[in-house]
Amino acid sequence: MKKRIVIMVLSAIMCQALSGKALSQTRIDNLWISAGAGLNSLGLGAALGLSCQYGGHTVSIRYSSASEFRFFDPYSPTPPNNVHDFALLYCLAEHRSKWSLSMISIGLGLAEGQRRGRVLGPASNFWSYHPYHEVYETAGFSTVGIAFDAQSSFTPLSVLGLGLDLLGNVNGRSSYVSILVSLQMGKVN
Repeated sequence: MKKRIVIMVLSAIMCQALSGKALSQTRIDNLWISAGAGLNSLGLGAALGLSCQYGGHTVSIRYSSASEFRFFDPYSPTPPNNVHDFALLYCLAEHRSKWSLSMISIGLGLAEGQRRGRVLGPASNFWSYHPYHEVYETAGFSTVGIAFDAQSSFTPLSVLGLGLDLLGNVNGRSSYVSILVSLQMGKVN
């Protein structure tokens, strides 16, 4: 929880530093939320973000989640691999037109989750139909990584956008990449 608060405080400081003046004096040009769902390198993914554009700067705060897809074996004793991150991103490149918005952003992300640890032994579960199932320990982790987001949206209205996001977090514990269909709402364009 403390790490999440640190990211929120850092985002406010970053906004102020980039604008070169007090945050209360900064004129916000565009402000929108985005939500998306899709596939990732682990299985299924989702993301929720808040983006603020002022002057020539766009800063985003993002929460994303990646979970192993266990459709064929939902009752397995093996713990699923999953990771979620809280990221602070700065837009490096942006293209806006009357009908579209494209951005490439990079920043820092706090990645937390669980993955399989060492093997504890063979599975003895009724639902474990696979003869080679093994029970693993659950290994939790928390690390800082490089978060990225590339998005392209169709914005037929200035308050609504529909697009694709390519996002992820590269770190030393459990990196992932997601491609999501997303919806942007607010003053997008």
